[in-house]
Amino acid sequence: MPLIDFRDLEGEERYKLEVLSRNKNYLYASISWLLEHDVINQKDLENIENLKTYRNYLAHEMSNIVFNGEISNFMDNFLCAYELINKIENWWIVNFEMTLNPEFNDICIDDIDVENIQSGKKIMIDIALLVLNGNDELLERFKFMNNKV
Repeated sequence: MPLIDFRDLEGEERYKLEVLSRNKNYLYASISWLLEHDVINQKDLENIENLKTYRNYLAHEMSNIVFNGEISNFMDNFLCAYELINKIENWWIVNFEMTLNPEFNDICIDDIDVENIQSGKKIMIDIALLVLNGNDELLERFKFMNNKV
């Protein structure tokens, strides 16, 4: 049985009360909820803060990055964000989406390899990483598919 019965969070008012009321900033309201429900931990919170600082660096130093090619720690931060996204996505799939889908009623969550769930978002990021790392075949296949549409 999942930790939370999300059917109880249906409806905008309940969502506002349970999650958004925690902080006027939606990001921090959501983080608070995720921490309380052990979806993320203190180390994840530190990583989120570091990523926020890095995002601000990218936004405020855009001209230096574009014109001088001065970008640092991009891949480390990208991979950190990727891991956080996977962690939250996988938790959400197991504890929300599966609880609402009757096809999963007879499945024991303990039998699921949560670390290896392949969400749509994860697959797209994996493809982007392969292309960024020089997999031209995937890039060409993607271009070909987009030209057919």
